Amino acid sequence: MRDHGAVDDDVALEIQDLRRRVGRLKAEQAAPALIGEYEAELRVLEALAQAAEATLAAIGDRPELAESLRLHGFPGASFADVYAFVYDRSLELELGGREFARVIAGTDFAGLLAGGESD
Repeated sequence: MRDHGAVDDDVALEIQDLRRRVGRLKAEQAAPALIGEYEAELRVLEALAQAAEATLAAIGDRPELAESLRLHGFPGASFADVYAFVYDRSLELELGGREFARVIAGTDFAGLLAGGESD
């Protein structure tokens, strides 16, 4: 049913590249604001990847969620499809003054597939 059980190579490489960039910026003593922007981007990307992994695991346990994923416009239960679902739905989340990465991490995306509440 699933193509991947973990973060796919493209997302893993993007996370790795951002970690290196943050490290390089810190070593070069770049402006704190610039470092902060890249760190925030890294936290969001990591939260998206973790949420996609958790949702993919839930689909493995509850096959009916794969059908729901298809009904939401995502053709399969691959990591890429689940990541795209998580990404799309995360853009609709209410931040309520909270950091975007924390909101993503606190959202039950499998619950969204099942028809539940988002957070």
